[in-house]
Amino acid sequence: AMVVTCNEMCGGCVKKIEKRFAEDKGLVVKCDIPTKTVAFQPAPGRALSAKGIWAAMDKIGKTPVRLVEANGTVHSKKPQ
Repeated sequence: AMVVTCNEMCGGCVKKIEKRFAEDKGLVVKCDIPTKTVAFQPAPGRALSAKGIWAAMDKIGKTPVRLVEANGTVHSKKPQ
């Protein structure tokens, strides 16, 4: 799994995030308003790209302030 922390999170944010990733059937997305986090769980055998997730979140106006990869790598700016 990969966990992204945003500056803010509200019901509208959750809808925007869910809409962005809705067509990707190989990915489960769970938003948590109190902690301002989004957890991405890929289907078995599928890898997530930190750079790709960061870019997708940035494009919908939810630029991460922190992204933690499954291996524990922490990003506080866009991965290269």
